[in-house]
Amino acid sequence: AQETRMYAMLAAVAALAMWAFVGFVQRINAGAVYESPGKNGVWRWGLAFALLNIVGVYTHVAYALVMLTQGVMAVLWLVALFWRAGWRISLRALLIYTALNLLTMLAFAPWILTAVSQISSQPNISAGMAFSEIVRILQGWFAFGITYEQSIAGGMGVVIYFLLLFGLITPRNSKKDAWWGLLLPVVWVILSSGLYLYLELYERYLRFLLPAQIGFALWMGRGIWVLWHIVPRSAQYKPDAPTRYLPKVAAVVALLAFCYTMAGGLNPLYNDPAYQRDDYRGLVQTITAESGDNDAVILTAPGLQEIYGYYDTGELPVYPLPASPDIVGDTEAIIAEHNRIFVVIYGAEEQDPQGLVLRTLNTEAYPLGGEWVGDVRLERFVSPANFPAPETVDAQFGENITLRSVALSSDNLQAGDVLQVQLQWETDTALDTRYKVFVQILNRDGVLVAQHDSEPAGGTAPTNTWQVGESVLDLHALVIPPDAINGDYTVIVGLYDANNPSARLTVGEGDYLPIATIVVE
Repeated sequence: AQETRMYAMLAAVAALAMWAFVGFVQRINAGAVYESPGKNGVWRWGLAFALLNIVGVYTHVAYALVMLTQGVMAVLWLVALFWRAGWRISLRALLIYTALNLLTMLAFAPWILTAVSQISSQPNISAGMAFSEIVRILQGWFAFGITYEQSIAGGMGVVIYFLLLFGLITPRNSKKDAWWGLLLPVVWVILSSGLYLYLELYERYLRFLLPAQIGFALWMGRGIWVLWHIVPRSAQYKPDAPTRYLPKVAAVVALLAFCYTMAGGLNPLYNDPAYQRDDYRGLVQTITAESGDNDAVILTAPGLQEIYGYYDTGELPVYPLPASPDIVGDTEAIIAEHNRIFVVIYGAEEQDPQGLVLRTLNTEAYPLGGEWVGDVRLERFVSPANFPAPETVDAQFGENITLRSVALSSDNLQAGDVLQVQLQWETDTALDTRYKVFVQILNRDGVLVAQHDSEPAGGTAPTNTWQVGESVLDLHALVIPPDAINGDYTVIVGLYDANNPSARLTVGEGDYLPIATIVVE
């Protein structure tokens, strides 16, 4: 639902703009260019498609595919107009069309450099696939959407090709410029798909082709229209021949079969977990329930602010990052100003390919852990407390790793408080294995009451990247459960193989090290 709301405007504006563009071309073709454009609708239709283009370019970068299609079709139209009506009329049409596009570009001018910078800085993170596979996906997706795997079964793929083929036919009694209307949806689909494949966007960015999906629907719709109007040769001289109804029957059957198949695809959209989208409503509810005074939210995905805002109650400040070239400084300012920070992560590789936001949070704030909400990751951090001087430990884990020192934010806490833990690690040799650190709080009976596991420094300093003799600062945070009873608790630390959690490194005679006793009261 969130993705639908986000991209519905893109598709709607594209459809309206293309409709206005066609109206503009038709007004000139009808001879309005001979007279005053202001009185015959040329400028009215032209301004309509120019203004809609302005809305489109401000809606999404993928709208450029719509304007590119308009440009290609405009070239074909102007060339045909030149041969049919001469250079004066075609020149006047070219000037009007150019002026309208300049209006669009002028309106978008303040954001052109920003848009180019953002597009060029965002890497393509879609998973690669074979050309034949992505072409198959595009064909199914254009016709039936994301449920195409279920919808295209039973011969419907043949029906689609059947309609597309008839959509390329021009009836004998068509107008001279009918070819242009025939080519419009074809060029729209092929041009958009071709650039999409050239840029190797693959399956991750199919939503960018929503406007072209409208062109695909027009192409199929034209196929039904052509089929309906076909007159069989046997009926050309016998108007009452029964065979004259065969094309109409075929058109109706094809249309009904397509609609029936499309309707069948609705059920999995509502009920099949494979098609369920990320639960942003539940995500916001979780953050609201856990948040307190002076907490904040960081969003790390382009466009995520709009989706999050649908459900946000406005109780917490929301920071879309990156917000400026100084990503580290912006993140540090949020850490300094707020207590707990909730980070919603989706597509962060596109906006922050170096991972500066999360790296800064993991090294300067204390990670509380996170969870997946569909394809969205929610991470929690707490701003650093005032620590006493670290306590030297010099405990050896396995053969090569040494825990040099530890520090706790407090040894006296209440239920619901956050315990922050600093660990200082070192290795005496280069490591090939990636280990995870676990920090646990155990009650008097040795029962686990809180835990935080991660690779060192929140995953930003994996053990296989440690340099010999390098001091690695590793930060952890654990929430004392709200229902924790008063008493003494033991804090323990250990290391295990990230690929085999049961393989713990030994320390002393055990596989974990008690580092402190805390009191909950």
